[in-house]
Amino acid sequence: MGRDVRTVLVVERDAHRRMGHFPTAFASVARGFAALGCTVDVLTQQGWLLGDSPDDGAFSVHRFDRQVARLDRLAVGARSSAYRLARGRFPRSTRALAMADRVSDLSDVCSAALAGVAVRRWARARGTPDLVVVMTYYTTPAVVGAVVRKIPTLVYTFVGPRRRTRRISSRISRVLQRLSTTTDALCIATADRATAALWERELPTVPVGTSRIVGIDVTAERWTSARRVDARRAARACLGLDENEHIALLFGAGHPEQDPAVVERAFASEGLGDVGLVVAGTIADRLERPERLRLVRRGFVPADELDALLDAADVAVLSFLDDHTRDSATVVDAVRHGIPVVVSDRSMAADLVVQYGFGICFEPGDAASLTDAVRSVPRELAEDVVRRAQDELSAAGVARRLLEIAGTAS
Repeated sequence: MGRDVRTVLVVERDAHRRMGHFPTAFASVARGFAALGCTVDVLTQQGWLLGDSPDDGAFSVHRFDRQVARLDRLAVGARSSAYRLARGRFPRSTRALAMADRVSDLSDVCSAALAGVAVRRWARARGTPDLVVVMTYYTTPAVVGAVVRKIPTLVYTFVGPRRRTRRISSRISRVLQRLSTTTDALCIATADRATAALWERELPTVPVGTSRIVGIDVTAERWTSARRVDARRAARACLGLDENEHIALLFGAGHPEQDPAVVERAFASEGLGDVGLVVAGTIADRLERPERLRLVRRGFVPADELDALLDAADVAVLSFLDDHTRDSATVVDAVRHGIPVVVSDRSMAADLVVQYGFGICFEPGDAASLTDAVRSVPRELAEDVVRRAQDELSAAGVARRLLEIAGTAS
């Protein structure tokens, strides 16, 4: 791309959803670019779930125009309806499920194209941004690039290419070649090297890089051990937790690659009988015996309540299935609050914890290993450990890495 980036348009279609990273991760990216001096706008399908919350004014939030938003909702709704029909009325029909898969593929392509249309309409109405960052689960990023064309675009995808959509992408690429339409401004970023390698094979002419997507909020107050003690006392008083309790926090969206069962088993054992487990987020819906736990907060957890839960905890627990490849915002949250982490080994989160000396890993699925880790992890981290991790995991640092990846496109 070879030029200074002063204006950035971040596209997060699902910023309105009360789930996982959708309403929060894009905001971290936007604040990171703002910290680098960029003017940042965010384009969404239906606005931002947290749009009414106090903010630092780092970015402005906008919506797709009505026509594009309506078509995108139809595309998303068609996919959901197809799977509900296949699994509800025809639960044993492989033909019905195959049809739902085809509808899902078509929905993916339509939504990717509509994101590109939304960007082009934005550019015509408000001026062409120096960089577009599309955060998505679309498995056809080439479609976004084909529609956006010459506007420098980085598609940050959380998943790898799917075999079913490969034919669609290939056909689109052939059509673009006949029309002499360039997509040289397209590049792809993803969370891990394995997924990046899949995209490199899928789209060999498109630059691909890896980056974190969530960084330490640049507006966060500077951490000190004394401030941590005061915050813990205040948070526990607010949540009704005893000041002297040993508290562990399990937080998450409850996606299939998380493994809360081993955490529940470990904390039900005698080995952790004196440690209270607090579970928050939709991961709580996967608990078998929630009544045995110290505190449970179900559903979407607002930012202020999550801050209180993190302040109150002595340790954050992250549990994934073996060889988990996706990033985890909970690690960044723990670093921001200066809380040691116990995390399942062979995961991206574990790599970060080891790199910064921020906790201990346990064997995935092994309750005894998890028990030992909780017993061994320090109750307090050294200030230099926390400061180094916070400095290197800043939102601005994430934005710089994304700019490096974007800079490899012509």
